[in-house]
Amino acid sequence: MLTSVMRGRLREPVVVTEQKMGESGHVEKSVKVVKTQPTVKERMAAAEMLARRYGILDGDGGECGVDIFGEEKIADGDVNDDE
Repeated sequence: MLTSVMRGRLREPVVVTEQKMGESGHVEKSVKVVKTQPTVKERMAAAEMLARRYGILDGDGGECGVDIFGEEKIADGDVNDDE
């Protein structure tokens, strides 16, 4: 659900009231339900929740450090390096 909100795919029903001037000069009100996309604020909140869920952010909104342990040789970008 969070990814759907973040991408703007989830639609939420919202009640909207409209006022129209009738033929007799009186204001006529009508109510209808429209489906809206999540706001930018809601999409950002969903992205932040996902980042916390997968450990990308810590509790304060900052990035978490990554510690790599082991003795395997890690390539520095040059695949043909035989050292």
